[in-house]
Amino acid sequence: MTDQIPAALIDTAILALFSARRDGATLCPSDIARHIAGEDWRDIMPLIHRHVKARARLGALRLTQKGMTVQPDDLQGVYRIARPAKGLIDKA
Repeated sequence: MTDQIPAALIDTAILALFSARRDGATLCPSDIARHIAGEDWRDIMPLIHRHVKARARLGALRLTQKGMTVQPDDLQGVYRIARPAKGLIDKA
């Protein structure tokens, strides 16, 4: 199942979750997985992590730890997903 989830579906889920939240709110990667897979969300977490990090490398998302922006390759542990200053997802 995990390899069968198109990138566009993940991007759509991210946009939907952000649109339902106030400006400045962040997402947990598990929010995205739950939105897509429901009770089977844990199965797709590796895919979500890879996708989000790839989008962050392109500048389409921003990753934070303790409120500070972190580069995808420097992540260690729990992180949040934030909107970039401009161009959410559409850079990807």
